[in-house]
Amino acid sequence: MERLGVVLVVVGVGVAAGVAVVLRQLRATLDRLGAAATASNDQLRLGRQGHLADRYSRAVDQLDAQRAVAVRLGGLYALERLARDSPDDRQAIAEVLCAYARTAPRPAPTAAEGAAPAGTAAGAEPADLERRAPDVQAAATILGRWWQRLHEPPPALDLRHADLRGARLDGARLQDASLAGAQLQGASLAGAELQGADLHGAQLEGANLRDAQLQDAALQDARLQRAVLGGAQLRDASLDGAQLQDAVLDGAQLQRASLAGAPLQRPPVRAATSASVRRISFVKITNPSSTPWPGLHIMISA
Repeated sequence: MERLGVVLVVVGVGVAAGVAVVLRQLRATLDRLGAAATASNDQLRLGRQGHLADRYSRAVDQLDAQRAVAVRLGGLYALERLARDSPDDRQAIAEVLCAYARTAPRPAPTAAEGAAPAGTAAGAEPADLERRAPDVQAAATILGRWWQRLHEPPPALDLRHADLRGARLDGARLQDASLAGAQLQGASLAGAELQGADLHGAQLEGANLRDAQLQDAALQDARLQRAVLGGAQLRDASLDGAQLQDAVLDGAQLQRASLAGAPLQRPPVRAATSASVRRISFVKITNPSSTPWPGLHIMISA
């Protein structure tokens, strides 16, 4: 019995040692597999980054002014697709699109293609910008639908002094955009979301801003002659020094808006109803003596 016990002990020790060896080998194998998987993932990540970088470079290369318009359009839409696939590149893509909209060469509108008069049917003709510079229109459109496609605001919206005359941006989401000094004559921005946007000194003659959201927008010294602002939301907006001659403001919401120094030598509202008079009767003129009607909020004419 003692011999049997000794044998059993020896066998047990041997089995335990064998199990230990197997476990060590298994652990080493698992470590090697883990390292290989990590290396493979790193390779995949680097490969994906390289692929995305290549897509970005090729798209930007297509924007060269010497290339055909169709090629430049392809580059712009390639950047939009890349923004969807690569969140890390969205800042750079938005900045490229803004720079393109500001600086890409485009012919000036001819005299016959001037800003459409206020009140004309929107959409009856192709937008002037779409005719003369479809690539610039595309860049602006991509920025305007960034929210819709990517479910987040664009990280950059610097369109200062951009020539966007005759642009079609109906419903565009351009909150907090910098559009100071932008040329937007005859542009269609119906229903556009421009809350908090900087439109200081923007040229908006004959623009269609019907039902636009312009709460807290900066419109100081903006040129809004003949602009259509019917139903626009202008609460708390600053219109100091804005040019509003012949502008249409029927139904506009102007509570707490500031119109200090706005030259209103001609009645700024046409086709106003009694309801719209009530709605815009809260306009605040911080310096009433600077208007032709001291103490008057705003002149309404039927």
